[in-house]
Amino acid sequence: MRSAHLDGHDLAESAMDNAAGVAVALAAARALAPQAGRFRRVLRLAFFGAEEWALTGSRVYRDGLPVAERESIALHVNLDSVAGPAA
Repeated sequence: MRSAHLDGHDLAESAMDNAAGVAVALAAARALAPQAGRFRRVLRLAFFGAEEWALTGSRVYRDGLPVAERESIALHVNLDSVAGPAA
């Protein structure tokens, strides 16, 4: 599973946190889509709101999944602030 969040703090920060993560998630999904039939598992792409407040959006999503589906998730890559000035 790959995910990114759609909310940010203020407008100036939202381009990096987290419009960049959304763009990377979409690009990765587009690149992997032609190979999807070869994967053992389903690739899930998700975008969440309310992540700036204790990861609320993704937690609500996870908690709403049936137990078997939740337990089938092998890896969750959360793309947050993947671009910005060098440290």
